[in-house]
Amino acid sequence: MPKRFSRGTAAIVCSALSLVLASQALALDACKARIDPRTGLIEVAAAKVGGVILWGAAPNAAGNPLFDPACVKKAKAAKCLLADPATPAARTPPAACTLFLSDGVGDCAAWVEGCVPGSRAALDLAGTIVGTWLLHQGGTITFNADGSFATSELSTGTYRVVGESVLLDLDSIPGELNQVLTYLGTTPAGQLIFSQETPLGLTRTP
Repeated sequence: MPKRFSRGTAAIVCSALSLVLASQALALDACKARIDPRTGLIEVAAAKVGGVILWGAAPNAAGNPLFDPACVKKAKAAKCLLADPATPAARTPPAACTLFLSDGVGDCAAWVEGCVPGSRAALDLAGTIVGTWLLHQGGTITFNADGSFATSELSTGTYRVVGESVLLDLDSIPGELNQVLTYLGTTPAGQLIFSQETPLGLTRTP
């Protein structure tokens, strides 16, 4: 004999079903992360956000809130920062270059575009850079302890370390601070990875 449900029981079942369907409809999806090439800040994006997004560097370890939860609007996260942009944490990706996100409803992982896998341990760049290094495009560059440098292509100049960057002043180019090398990370093989850019110096007017 088929079972019959009371109206109250049916209402509870329908309510529970609605909650399940709502949860499935807002399962965290389309998670992305990238390093903004202009600022170095790590930005996160996601769709179908159903709660407060937390992030971590390992599966089931998402416990860090985003810097500004207001970056999530209408269940979509866009250009969300990991931490205060004035701190190194906002520019430091996990060693494996993968962020794990959770919103309490669903989970997803995002590869950080522009990231180089490797140790994120604090690096004494000023001390480490001294010596001779192979360049991936060929040749070598030697940084001397006195602040000078020379390449195997006979380029010479001076350098100084500022934060996570090496500022180069090439003798062959007029003006100071011709190039800047920004430290991105160290590979498991011990190779230092830098981005090479043209610096822009700003001096406040009186």
